[in-house]
Amino acid sequence: MSALAVASLVAGVLTATSAAAATSETDPTPEPRITASTGPNTIPTPLATPSATPEPIPTATPEPSATPTPTATPGEISDEEMDRIAQDTTLDAAVVEEGALGRASAASLVGFDAGNIVSDAVFYNGTAMSSTQIQAFLKSKVPTCRSGYTCLKDFTTTTTTRAADAYCAKPYQGAKNETAARIIAKVAQACGINPQVLLVMLQKEQGLVTHTWPSSWRYTIAMGMACPDTSACDTRYYGFQNQVYGAARQYQIYAKSSYFNWFPVGKSSQVQYHPNASCGSGAVTMKNKATASLYYYTPYQPNAAALRAGYGEGDACSAYGNRNFYNYFTDWFGSTRTPEPALIRAGTDIFLLNGTTKVHITQATIGEYQAAFGGWTQVSAQYAAQFPTKGKATLFLRNASTGDVSLLQGGTRHYFSTCAQVAQWGGRCGTETALTSATYAAVPAGERLTNFVRKRAGGALYLIDGSRLDPLYNRAAATTLNGGKWPYAAVMPAAGLKRHGSGEVRFAPGTFLEQNGSVRAYLPTSDRRLVYLPSWGIADEYGLARGASARVPASTLALYKKTGTLGLFARCGGTPYIAAGGTLRPITSSYGFHVSNLDAATCAQLDRSNASRLGALYVQGKGRDEVYLLQGGKLRHVTTPAVLNRLGGGKRPLVLSLSAQTVDFLPKGAAVR
Repeated sequence: MSALAVASLVAGVLTATSAAAATSETDPTPEPRITASTGPNTIPTPLATPSATPEPIPTATPEPSATPTPTATPGEISDEEMDRIAQDTTLDAAVVEEGALGRASAASLVGFDAGNIVSDAVFYNGTAMSSTQIQAFLKSKVPTCRSGYTCLKDFTTTTTTRAADAYCAKPYQGAKNETAARIIAKVAQACGINPQVLLVMLQKEQGLVTHTWPSSWRYTIAMGMACPDTSACDTRYYGFQNQVYGAARQYQIYAKSSYFNWFPVGKSSQVQYHPNASCGSGAVTMKNKATASLYYYTPYQPNAAALRAGYGEGDACSAYGNRNFYNYFTDWFGSTRTPEPALIRAGTDIFLLNGTTKVHITQATIGEYQAAFGGWTQVSAQYAAQFPTKGKATLFLRNASTGDVSLLQGGTRHYFSTCAQVAQWGGRCGTETALTSATYAAVPAGERLTNFVRKRAGGALYLIDGSRLDPLYNRAAATTLNGGKWPYAAVMPAAGLKRHGSGEVRFAPGTFLEQNGSVRAYLPTSDRRLVYLPSWGIADEYGLARGASARVPASTLALYKKTGTLGLFARCGGTPYIAAGGTLRPITSSYGFHVSNLDAATCAQLDRSNASRLGALYVQGKGRDEVYLLQGGKLRHVTTPAVLNRLGGGKRPLVLSLSAQTVDFLPKGAAVR
């Protein structure tokens, strides 16, 4: 891996001019390298330090050197050979980001752990950023590229297809004119390496993320992949895609190959501070594969001087590669050890880190966000300023990638089905707090929102009915109205409550109630009617339970209107039925009987499974011999079986069974002889 400021760093002085010299690019020839060892445990002695003559930053487009043509797909080579060409034994620059010298010593290395530089959860999160998010990040780092140069945000190339293998579990489908952001995202997903890690490596190795006038050579060896210190770079790995893919795959090889075993996880290893062995080493216990992989790639740990220097230079025994990895990652993306988004506090303000931006958390919402994301961490204003503030947090969350909208409540997110439902709950589509997919997914998914709500935690249940909230009389009402299951009922935000007035008390559909001081039973409907029940026998015909399920004061029924009587005939959804023996059967005529119009909620409780439509209607009381013809709103006794057969066209017609109480209750007409 190439270093950008070796000469000035090894000499022990880092100045603005030396930094400029280190990034000058009129000659793509690699800088002098330190001789590499083929064995993993021996660190070579550095070459004599060449004197560095600063080169001016070019004011005109330089004549690019010819870029070697990359091999379409590098062939498989042994782990031993890959270790020789992939291991970075050259010192990284203390600062490779343009304009960073002024804040070199200001970087915070609080939390740096040589044995836990980055967690496995973070390092191997291949979907941490989408290509769109990566592109936005690159643009934020270099809004304007110097004329005549191609910066990383504008770079495109035609890529080749890579088949999946033991290390990159998903295939990479090649395409024409793919952007750097697209390549990084696809490699990350193919090889299971966090795209943020790849961005940091591109910066650490070649400064490509922030460079405003990069040469083509930087893209050719973007990751310093397969550029050993003892010979020229391996041309099979030339090219931006080859470099990014090769480095990502190599990190998986470090984790999965038994060959790489000299930094075992969970055990102490001696890690040098510098290529010069006389600078000494320190014991490091690798806490995970990700950190061990960083050391296989760059086998030095920062000494105390390097850590004190932030982004700046330490002393003659300082190495910066893994320190810079930690600096860039934490400055750009937050914690290297926390996969989920985090709440931060800068001064007195609290924010939710959301990809490359942050959202301001207000006192009105802090409780819900803490329930979802945990406690906040105090950070410096400088750290917080790196994340542009994108609005204030609301309780309405939107997945910026999928468009899904949810309510944040109780530490979980609750999905809205439609924008109309969002409006019912006090929100408005398009004004929600937009979260990246990763941030959105970090909030556990809870129950979907329903039409059942509470006004306060643990309070009574209400049913949304247009612009009204109808209180539910009891648990049976809630369960029945929800199809037989106890419903999930979230607490409606204040904005939603303001949009709804008070409705009538709702009872379980298909049940009867009595008013205090009266023995008359009524069937309550969802459209605020009380239908009089003249006989419990009629309830039997509908299959409804006898007896009043509720006895209530008149004030509870203030919004209801007493109207109509429940008879043997009813209409559901425009279809007339006769009720008999607990079943409703469709009919062609009601034959002069009154037909009660029932609401959908009540009809849903009735058995309408028999779809055969009846013509002439005959009934018989249970345990009785008499058969009646329904005609003219009355029951007419059919006097003999012969008459019944004659009415049935020569055979006995279908006779419905009614309770004896119902037969006695219904009016009688002239007999049929």
